[in-house]
Amino acid sequence: MSTGTVLVIDDEELVRDVVEDTLRSEGITVSLAANGTEGIRLFRDHWREVGVVLLDLSMPGLSGEETYRLLREIDPSVKVIFSSGYSANDALSMLPEGDTTNFIKKPYKGTSLVEMICRIMRSSTTA
Repeated sequence: MSTGTVLVIDDEELVRDVVEDTLRSEGITVSLAANGTEGIRLFRDHWREVGVVLLDLSMPGLSGEETYRLLREIDPSVKVIFSSGYSANDALSMLPEGDTTNFIKKPYKGTSLVEMICRIMRSSTTA
């Protein structure tokens, strides 16, 4: 199954490094962005290759909510996993669409993230 690239947008370097190591060890291609602006630039340039975006909701500068809106302007069908230290209800209430159930609470286990990514990738290839 072709999974595409996972674009990780998170301002915490340690999170990016751990996620990158975890996903690459599973054979998943990863692209990293340290903030929303960088993430939007990468997504705009490579959106056809991105299967899933892992997006931190709490970032300085361009917030996760603003980043999500811009991602959807580029590709309305973008698959996003939101991550935050907030509860799922609190975190997802920040989003105007509120149309996603793809949320993982920090700190999360690598296995949980990989399972979620694989589930989303499978559902997008069968849709």
